Amino acid sequence: METIQNKISPRTQHFFNQLSQYLDTKLYYFGSVQRPDYFPQASDIDVDIFTDNEEATIIKMQHFLQLWSIKSPTKRVERCNSHKDNCYQAIETAKGVKVSKKHFKRIVWRLNTNDRLVYGHKIMYKDPEGEFAAEFSIYNEKVKDWILKEHRLKTFLPFYATAILVILKYLYYTLGIIPSYWYTYMKKFTLSTLIGLKYDEFVVIDLKSTFESTFEKVERNE
Repeated sequence: METIQNKISPRTQHFFNQLSQYLDTKLYYFGSVQRPDYFPQASDIDVDIFTDNEEATIIKMQHFLQLWSIKSPTKRVERCNSHKDNCYQAIETAKGVKVSKKHFKRIVWRLNTNDRLVYGHKIMYKDPEGEFAAEFSIYNEKVKDWILKEHRLKTFLPFYATAILVILKYLYYTLGIIPSYWYTYMKKFTLSTLIGLKYDEFVVIDLKSTFESTFEKVERNE
């Protein structure tokens, strides 16, 4: 899960390499990016990050994503890595997409494998140049084994489930002939009931979130 199984662009790979280096931790990839049903520039890239200090990691991610969002991100991030004392000044004066701590949604998730509740944070990030979109999940290191085991359940799918997802995404992303609500329902059904699992339930518990309503139930899409 530390290596992406599908082909992604050099710039996208550079983004993840730089983020991993900046956070000084490994990134774990899951979801469709690890399966045959991944559609480049349509499917999100799902990433797990595990840390002993969630608050500090969120702050560092906020800074990194802000730097990436401005003009000439590669040069700015490289300068930040080599001159860390100047990072805050660079962020404050940067123009472009603003990344705030309120964009990190506090969530609780009931696991399929052991029925335990785990807490974490999520943020959806879209590359300003439209090359990729990534959803990051940040959890405490203590629940790492549980989370990775959970994601492996939907990494190695039965052939029939993979075939259904590929056809479904082709009809939705490429041909655009099915409505989004039907696509979402069928994908969730395929990744749960059809392979013998329960629906994955997430609840947003961050009252300050600007991306989702308070206590809105959401489910994994990939």
